[in-house]
Amino acid sequence: MTTATTTPPVLQHVPDLTDEPTLEVRPRVVVVMPALNAAKTLEMTVGSISRDVVDEIILVDDKSTDDTVEVARRLNIRVIWHPHNVGYGGNQKTCYLDALQRDPDVVVMLHPDGQYDASLIPELIKPIVDGEADLVLGSRMAEPGAAEAGGMPKALGFSFDSEMLMQAVHFGFRIAEVPCATRYFEDASSIGFKDATTYGVKTAWMAGRYLLNRWGALPCRRFAR
Repeated sequence: MTTATTTPPVLQHVPDLTDEPTLEVRPRVVVVMPALNAAKTLEMTVGSISRDVVDEIILVDDKSTDDTVEVARRLNIRVIWHPHNVGYGGNQKTCYLDALQRDPDVVVMLHPDGQYDASLIPELIKPIVDGEADLVLGSRMAEPGAAEAGGMPKALGFSFDSEMLMQAVHFGFRIAEVPCATRYFEDASSIGFKDATTYGVKTAWMAGRYLLNRWGALPCRRFAR
C-alpha cells in the first residue's frame, strides 16, 4: 500500500535581490607572443604573467634556431611553430588569427624577450574593458626620458606595428596609451643600423600610401573595408 501526504506550506523569507552583491565577470584575456630565438628569456617572461588576469598564453615561433619551442612546451602554454620563417608581421598575423578563434574579450601582444613588464597587463586592458578604447599601446615615450633610462637603443624596428596603427586610425579605432617601463639587456632583442634604416623607409612609404588613399589619389587595399 502506498500513501501520499501533504505538508502545510512553510513561509520563507525571500531575500531582496537588490541587496545581493553584484558578481563581476572578469574579461577573458589571451596573451600572444611572437617569438624568434627567445629561449633565454621566455621562461622569465611567462613567469611574470599573472594567471589571475590572463586566461591563456599563445606563443608562435617563427622557425627559431635555438630551443624556443622546447622551452615553451614545458611552460603550460599553447605553442604554434612555423615550418619556415614568415617574418615579424606574418608571425603576428598567426598570433591574432589563433587568439581570435579562442573567444577572447581582449588580446594582448607581449614580446617574449622580457623587455616589457608583464605586470602592466591589468592597466593595459582597463581602457578596453571600460569601453573607453579599442586599442591600447604600452608607450615607452609617454614619460619623458623613461625609455632611455631603461636602456632603449636608439634604433628600433618592426614596421608592421606602424602599418597596423595607421590602419587603426583609418578605420576610426579609439586608441589610448599607457606609460610602459622597459628593460633592455644583453638577451633582449634589438636591431642594427641596416634594419633600422629599412624600418624607417617602410614606415615612411606606408605613411605616404595612407595619405594618398585618404586624399583619394591612390587607393590602397590595406585601407579598404
